[in-house]
Amino acid sequence: MLKENEPRFLRQRGFPEDLESEFDDLVELVEEEIKLEPILDTSDECRAESTRLDSLCDAIKTLSGLTIKHSVVCEARIGELTERSLDYARRASELEPEEPESEGEKQRSPSRGFSIDALFSDL
Repeated sequence: MLKENEPRFLRQRGFPEDLESEFDDLVELVEEEIKLEPILDTSDECRAESTRLDSLCDAIKTLSGLTIKHSVVCEARIGELTERSLDYARRASELEPEEPESEGEKQRSPSRGFSIDALFSDL
């Protein structure tokens, strides 16, 4: 909002040029994050990692528009993190235990229909 309404204020404060090193550090941390491959054994762990990576992508998207130099780099990293997030979500689904069928869900025999007469035949 400041960028659109008061660009002079930001220029007086040296924004974003004075923050180049911080942006570079952030991009470096993101690149390190991309290289990490944690060992996740459960669907909950995979789902949590997927959610965490989605949050990281959202934060990077917010910051990527601040400088043109970093927006290109951030967009590429966002793509990589998004793909990894999707991989973890797929893996979480694969690790999810199958739920046993309940009595109501079991396949019923189509050979015998319901007869109201048979229901009341003992009366």
